[in-house]
Amino acid sequence: MTHQRDRRRIGWITGILALVRLLLWGDVFAASTPSARSTIAFCENLEPVVEAVTDGRPGRVPAAAHTAVVWWRAHDADTLYAAGMRKLLDHADSHRAPLAAGVAVGLCAVAMERCGEPRDVGLDVMRLDVTGMAAWLRSKGVVSESPVGAAEATQRVSAKLRASHREALAVRLEQEVAAALAVPARASGPTPAADRLLQTVDVVEEVLKKK
Repeated sequence: MTHQRDRRRIGWITGILALVRLLLWGDVFAASTPSARSTIAFCENLEPVVEAVTDGRPGRVPAAAHTAVVWWRAHDADTLYAAGMRKLLDHADSHRAPLAAGVAVGLCAVAMERCGEPRDVGLDVMRLDVTGMAAWLRSKGVVSESPVGAAEATQRVSAKLRASHREALAVRLEQEVAAALAVPARASGPTPAADRLLQTVDVVEEVLKKK
């Protein structure tokens, strides 16, 4: 009987410890797969760095980079991004605007790949926006990979557009994503494919908001 009581006591203690671990560490485990909302916010705060470059205003990059880092420290501060954030500031403060933009795109791509809601429509639209930014930078010789899952995101967004009777826009989006993904890195060149996709994504975003 004593051994049975000891086993029951051990079982109770084990169960209590498991509950304590869940209560103490549950938020940490949840944070390891960020929500679509937090991922989109993270990317939105990095976008001005890239847009300053694509809009031909590199002088705005340092301020945009510092604003993004301040936001990250206040809202996220995930150590996974620490090295990238340091590199972002280093390029921005050294007036290497295209390289800073490349780092910003890379950080967005990593964040989207980690997101726990990869099929969220808002995240899909953001993924396509970053795909256009990456293509623009590659056109200028900056190494910038497109986000993982861009093709699949295109299919999902196009399906939603067709459900809203926007067939022409869906076809246009599919064609422009394909063209942007095919843009190679070059020393210097025009950016029509990237520009068209970025403009189309803005239209898509407005259409889906009205849905």
